[in-house]
Amino acid sequence: MLVLGGMHAQERVAFFLLDIAARFEAKGYSKNYFKLPMTNKDIGNHLAIRNETLSRVLTKFIKDGLIAIDGKDVEIRDLERLKRGLES
Repeated sequence: MLVLGGMHAQERVAFFLLDIAARFEAKGYSKNYFKLPMTNKDIGNHLAIRNETLSRVLTKFIKDGLIAIDGKDVEIRDLERLKRGLES
């Protein structure tokens, strides 16, 4: 949580998605496709952001072509751009 403390909402969500992707990859799965292990409410609580904020950020990521979401299934479409969002 200390790492997330200094991040804006978009950075928190990007960090979360990249962390989940890395965990799936470490288990031998694709880093670009995974199932969200938590509800949006739980993710918002975990990242200390409101559900509405999480929804806005995910919608922005979808519109920007960074991710696609179908239910709990997530596809990271532009891994490098999502990573670069954390460098700012």
